[in-house]
Amino acid sequence: MQNPLEGLGVLLFSGAESRIYECLDGAQPALLKHRYSRSYRHPELDGRLRKLRTRAEARCLAKARKAGVRVPEVFKVDEAAGVLVMQKLEGGTLSAAVAAGPENLKPALWREIGETLHALHFKANLTHGDLTTSNFLLCSDGVYVIDFGLGEMRSNAETCAVDLLCFYKAFHTKPVTALAFSPCLRFLASGGVDKLICIWDLHDCRLINKMASHQKPVCHAAFSPDGKHLASAGFDNSVKLWNGYTGGTTKS
Repeated sequence: MQNPLEGLGVLLFSGAESRIYECLDGAQPALLKHRYSRSYRHPELDGRLRKLRTRAEARCLAKARKAGVRVPEVFKVDEAAGVLVMQKLEGGTLSAAVAAGPENLKPALWREIGETLHALHFKANLTHGDLTTSNFLLCSDGVYVIDFGLGEMRSNAETCAVDLLCFYKAFHTKPVTALAFSPCLRFLASGGVDKLICIWDLHDCRLINKMASHQKPVCHAAFSPDGKHLASAGFDNSVKLWNGYTGGTTKS
């Protein structure tokens, strides 16, 4: 690829390691991701890292696509320049949809997200590395996963758990401080410094409810032995009892 940075369009995003530009691949609208040089790194190390990370991201995208995960198609790769040219997708982020009201998102969407994560981890055997709601695009033909800049060509219990924790944290505005699994392992409750409690259905990767729980951060959460109730405690010295399936308050 000659002069990969020549004639770029609008700069869409600038991050700590890369920038995203609009461009054309022939007559087709595309995006160009450029890993630019960082002056704080030794030039030789910088060049090597940019090359390796560009190669790794291209391989992750190809492997995910082969496994049936919806990801942008890669058109061109220039490892030496740290450049990927890929498909431009039209759609909104999951983070924007959640901000508009997660309770309004259809169960079918959560199921598709769960199936996408399963395919990513167990069919493609990949770890995303930054699985926030901003890296899911809701397009007309389905859910796409984007930005594999921190992706790894391996998947195990630990790396999958880190991906899922990153995903669940996106539904809290501040750090998560409490996690609890139901006895049947189908439901997960998360509490955070943002004073919120979220209840998840892990079968569908679906957010069931998001509740304003305490006046101060949540410090503990636990399900009852039969799973019908969830108890949460806060640093405001309060304890609340919730319906373990729906999140409705029963006692405080």
